[in-house]
Amino acid sequence: MLIEMPVQENLGTQKDTENVDEQQVKKHLRGKNTKRDAQSVDDKQVKNHLREKSVYSKNIKDKKLKGKLATTEALHGKAARNAAKVEQENMDTKNDAKNVDEQQVKKYLRGKSVYLNDIKDKKLKGQLAIKEALYGKSARNAAKVEQWLLPSVGGYLEAEGIERTSNFRQENIVREVDLLSSRKAFDIKLPGFGPYAVDYTLSGRHMVIAGRKGHISIMEWKESRLTMELQVRETVRDVKFLHNELFFATAQKKYVYIYDKDGTEIHCLKEHTDPLRLEFLPKHFLLASISKYGVLRYQDTSTGNMVATHKTQLGRCVAMRMNPYNAVLGLGHNNGTVTMWSPNMSTPLASMLCHHGPVTAMAFDLLGHQMVTAGNDGKLKVWDLRKFSPLHGYSCHAKSVDISQRGLLAVGCGSLIEIWKDALMTKQNKPYLKHRLTHGSQVQDLGFCPYEDVLAAGHSMGISSILVPGSGEPNFDTFVANPFETLKQRREKEIHSLLDKLQPEMIMLDPENIGAVKRVQAENRKIKSEKAREADMQAAIAAGKNVVLKKKTKGKNKPSKRYRKKQENIIRAKRPLVEEKIKNEQPNKRQKISDLDLPKALERFVRYVENGVLDKGLEIFKDMPQKNVVSWNAMIAGYAQNGLVEKALKLFHQMQQTHVELDQFMFATILPACAKIGAMEQVVSALKDMYAKCGTTQKAQELFDKMPLRTVVSWNVMISGYAQNGVLDEALRLFKEMPQQDVVSWNTMIAGYAQNGLVVKALETFKQMQLTVAIPNSTTFASILSACAKMAVLEQGMDIHKKIMESGFFLDSVVSSGLVDMYAKCGSLHKAHKLFDKMSQ
Repeated sequence: MLIEMPVQENLGTQKDTENVDEQQVKKHLRGKNTKRDAQSVDDKQVKNHLREKSVYSKNIKDKKLKGKLATTEALHGKAARNAAKVEQENMDTKNDAKNVDEQQVKKYLRGKSVYLNDIKDKKLKGQLAIKEALYGKSARNAAKVEQWLLPSVGGYLEAEGIERTSNFRQENIVREVDLLSSRKAFDIKLPGFGPYAVDYTLSGRHMVIAGRKGHISIMEWKESRLTMELQVRETVRDVKFLHNELFFATAQKKYVYIYDKDGTEIHCLKEHTDPLRLEFLPKHFLLASISKYGVLRYQDTSTGNMVATHKTQLGRCVAMRMNPYNAVLGLGHNNGTVTMWSPNMSTPLASMLCHHGPVTAMAFDLLGHQMVTAGNDGKLKVWDLRKFSPLHGYSCHAKSVDISQRGLLAVGCGSLIEIWKDALMTKQNKPYLKHRLTHGSQVQDLGFCPYEDVLAAGHSMGISSILVPGSGEPNFDTFVANPFETLKQRREKEIHSLLDKLQPEMIMLDPENIGAVKRVQAENRKIKSEKAREADMQAAIAAGKNVVLKKKTKGKNKPSKRYRKKQENIIRAKRPLVEEKIKNEQPNKRQKISDLDLPKALERFVRYVENGVLDKGLEIFKDMPQKNVVSWNAMIAGYAQNGLVEKALKLFHQMQQTHVELDQFMFATILPACAKIGAMEQVVSALKDMYAKCGTTQKAQELFDKMPLRTVVSWNVMISGYAQNGVLDEALRLFKEMPQQDVVSWNTMIAGYAQNGLVVKALETFKQMQLTVAIPNSTTFASILSACAKMAVLEQGMDIHKKIMESGFFLDSVVSSGLVDMYAKCGSLHKAHKLFDKMSQ
């Protein structure tokens, strides 16, 4: 009689394990099971699961023992089945890994593998084999992740035969898609409030629109539900969501305003004056604005602090976009340049001349490797930001551009919207899709919706939403953005994003360099030379040890003598390297001008002067159309070294009149020359100039106060020092205290205002100068033209041009170059080209 107790327990697991391979179960059994237990699993495999000696009830009389044995046998059977089930799952996983699509694996490989059979070096062969195996494993893992974690696949429109997708109309696409997708295409006609700017939240769930006439509204566009509508009765140029849909910022006529989702005004940011464009950096909680005068401002929305204010000094800017890879802001200017900005630097991180006219629109791809710019010159260019070079271009007068998550490029030109596929990688001949807005509509702003195949277009007649198959990312990461976010999840995400907020100092062109030690070029060269010297030293030691010593007669072949001989060979091999090291560590002699890397013409001039042929050098010096600091230094040093100290000082005064910046060579030359003849005033003036140029204006002021006799030169040196260091109030005070101002004094003040961006004051100073006896020279006109070019004030520049023609300074190369630069930066390319042709003639 078989034991009956464990039968019901075993029957409970039969349905769950009926698909398990019985051979695997058998492998994990401890032996043969009881007959009844074997029959409960599979009657055909009873004999395979029975033990060699079956347990019969007639042999066991103790009922308690019978129960224990039955329980033990049941547990053994259940454990074996569970182990078999786990092994079967592992085998299925291995089979799934083998069944990964090879096309997906190939997509992540770096290219063809290295053919190792042709490599003879065993060490290199082994290293390459390990790397190739690692590349293959990484590609297979990436393909597996795509297969299991990215189940949704983005689709594109496909044409049959000779059809083209660009001929497909929105009506046809809406008719063929499902009901929910068809509701995503709509038109909102608001002819009295446009043109409109649009923006989506990071999840793409909410959309905000803002009309130029002051109409603002937020909507959950998927449900066609209006959340808020507001009329501010003021010009609105741009609108941006902040960290979520609860707050948004608007660029209005005078200031930037922040509103909540109910339309209540939360803040008026009066530091952001005359804004044109807005951008929000979500990882850093920074709101950035660019004014119509070219002033870029950053403000932390979590603390309310102003982080940075940068004067671009490039005039009006109508294009601003954030690079999603590194949070660097790109600005498109009227002179055709695109500059990259960070709140950590007052100068641009990079500057690129992209167009021969004002930049109208720009966009960055999701990875931050490509940039698209459009200009008034009728060109649309694609740039590789890793090399800062153009890849290819198209011809169109684009007003707005945008790049989707999948790399589709949307271009708005007039009332036509074109969508280009694969346009960032290679130049395309035909667009992917075309859409023509209603008659009279002009595209103002374009924006792809995240995680949706939708493009929103803000135009002069309202808002249009069109379907663009394949534009949105089909798989979303809830840690980045969740389109189905609940209230609780939104709160938790807001707290996490504040805790994980990045500091503004983390914004740079290459974020991978954060935490690395940046060395200057000279330090890098020094480290490389030290490593090379150490390698040479090791090679010399090895060569000295490997010298084969001759076997000598008895008594001369002792081990001590052989060791001493080896040491002598090592020292002999190291001696040249040690001597070179000692020579390099000696202090360098005073560097001459001829030791510098100079052009051929300047080399000949410097050679004449240093060899004492001053007459020939003076002829060349006078014939120079434009004298730089090297030519002045060479001529003054030639006079001083040949004992003509007075002529050297006279030439030094002429140099100061031309506003050429002094360097270390000049101070090393002029100070000993002044000491030879006891010219203390010149010594003090030179020291003042040095202190002022180095930024220590306090020491320069102390020297100026101790001077018993103050000449016009000493006054001008102090004014120039304060102006160059940005202390314009002190410079103006000294300028007014001067007994008599000469043309150099006026030029110094005009140049100081121009360099510090105070163009209006520079123009006012120039007008005051014309009322005095001081006559403007070429330096005056060059400084005032530079001021007009920085702020792109064309009318004032044209007035200056008339005065230059009346004064006869047009033939001066510096003035004519300044005129061409002024017209080019003010956007008048025709006049700049005309002047350039006159200069060449």
